[in-house]
Amino acid sequence: MQFDQRQLDYFNASSGAYSEATEREIYDSQITATDYEALLLFDYFDYDQIHRGNVKSNPDAASKPFKIHPSGESVELNLVFPKPGKDELRLYLRKGVFKPREGAVWYLFVRNSEMWLGQMSQTVWRGRFLEGTDNAEENLLDDDASADFQQVLNDQSGTARAVPDLVLRSGQHFARSAKVARDAIRNSGFCCEVYPEYPSFTSRVTAKPYVEAHHFIPMGLQGSFASSLDVESNICVLNPTVHRLVHSGVISEVEPVVEQLFEHRKDFVHGIGLVLDDIRNIYLKL
Repeated sequence: MQFDQRQLDYFNASSGAYSEATEREIYDSQITATDYEALLLFDYFDYDQIHRGNVKSNPDAASKPFKIHPSGESVELNLVFPKPGKDELRLYLRKGVFKPREGAVWYLFVRNSEMWLGQMSQTVWRGRFLEGTDNAEENLLDDDASADFQQVLNDQSGTARAVPDLVLRSGQHFARSAKVARDAIRNSGFCCEVYPEYPSFTSRVTAKPYVEAHHFIPMGLQGSFASSLDVESNICVLNPTVHRLVHSGVISEVEPVVEQLFEHRKDFVHGIGLVLDDIRNIYLKL
């Protein structure tokens, strides 16, 4: 399918297309590009310059340059018309280079005269583009970053006011438990899980180092999951500087932090059907 304006804006692309990676495509490690996907590849690589014949007959001509989203890594993949006299365009996948998961959305787009490839779980794709979200960053930049929310969590007295529901601009409401987040903070020993050596300040409420709670899989994606995202295993405890970094930092500084947070809760992430590529698509925007 062809990118709509929201997808063009999100990927900062001049053109793009996407489809679901089928079981057969992943098993065979090859995708037959059709419809707008094929047109996009014809136009970018020049229809007459795409090799006709199997890859082995001319490996240099078969190999084409791509960039992988969101890492920006430059790779080479084979793209050919394998059948004589037919315009069946085939992209060959390579594990460790680019091979989407079965059922994931795979996408390609042109940005700044470069062809990009990527994959995103159906869950994250729907949360980004198909559930009435007007702003692609809305699911990440939610009220976890608000001072009011964090102040309530740092009151460990048990008598603090309740945390208000998270309300997205699309009108969706998701409840968050102050107790769950407070327990995560308490069980961390009031210590940032990424940079425990970073200086903090003493909370006037707890007389402990001030730290904040952050939902690793954002609560704005709750509508895509049957199980709750408001659980302690999904809550990161961060000092305020690291928390703002996760929300607002440049990719080169955000990526290693996000990967470390992923490693700490890999079982939870895999348990709800996501992988590291999905996390990168939530947090990293090139």
